[in-house]
Amino acid sequence: MWIVLGFLAALPMLAILVVRLFFFEQWTIVKLDWHTAFGRSDRALPLVKDQFARLCRTKGENHIDANVARYNLGRLTYEFGNKDEGSKLVNTATDFFASYQGKEDSHFATYLINLALAQRTVERKDQAIDSIRRALLIEQNRVPVNEYLVDVGLMNLATFLSEVGQNEEAFTLFGETLQKRMAKHGENSQQTAEVRVNRAEAFIDLQNWMEAERDLRKAIEVLKNYPTQDIGQAYDTYAKVLEAQDRLSEAEPMRDASITALQRALGNRSTEVAKQMERQAALLGRMNRPTEQRLYEQRAAEIRQELKCTVS
Repeated sequence: MWIVLGFLAALPMLAILVVRLFFFEQWTIVKLDWHTAFGRSDRALPLVKDQFARLCRTKGENHIDANVARYNLGRLTYEFGNKDEGSKLVNTATDFFASYQGKEDSHFATYLINLALAQRTVERKDQAIDSIRRALLIEQNRVPVNEYLVDVGLMNLATFLSEVGQNEEAFTLFGETLQKRMAKHGENSQQTAEVRVNRAEAFIDLQNWMEAERDLRKAIEVLKNYPTQDIGQAYDTYAKVLEAQDRLSEAEPMRDASITALQRALGNRSTEVAKQMERQAALLGRMNRPTEQRLYEQRAAEIRQELKCTVS
């Protein structure tokens, strides 16, 4: 009887041991995705550091999994201010994927899209565009095609192209993606609103304020019903449009709305919240309100210091 009870009492510990032995990497990926979604790079960075070291030790530095961890580590390291080390990690991963001779399936295409996001972070947008194009070429030639992956790839490609001034192709892709999402999800969907926000950023680069505002008004009307990071980013983009036109008194409430939305979605301790406070401080400086400017600068600095301490 006591043996049976002892065995039953040990089952939870055995279950934890099995999970750690056989599903540890999958659980790490889930946690990384969770922290990334909530803007908690401070929590993601130590996890990906450990993951990278573990994969290099168990699978070798030239394994594809190790290089996925390498470019994720590079992106986070760069974002936390160590730009030289972050760029080096992403560049090394880029060299690996450029010479990769293994199986190229949807998983590999996903790796390439994520690599492109890391390359964009370290200011290698030319490489990011090449990685996205390679991912799309792989996926569009597969049967059946992963339509979601193609949609994400086209959206990112349009955004990257607009950032380097290749506007004709960028706006063509924005239009195609918008029409596809409207057909699949509806005109007033979160997915369609995402395209409008990204296209508005491209309109800003062209100083086409009217079209940018039109896209943003439609997007915000939809996104305000969703308590996610997207609405905070939409308010941020609208503030950029207004600031560029010196409509500073209109931009201020947009910045306030962005901070509130990001705090609601990500919590008070997030790099995105700190960035938004810094932008609000800059705006207040332009409005000759130094006391409030210093307050926002101090609050942003406190968040960044706390995040830095958490990582270190």
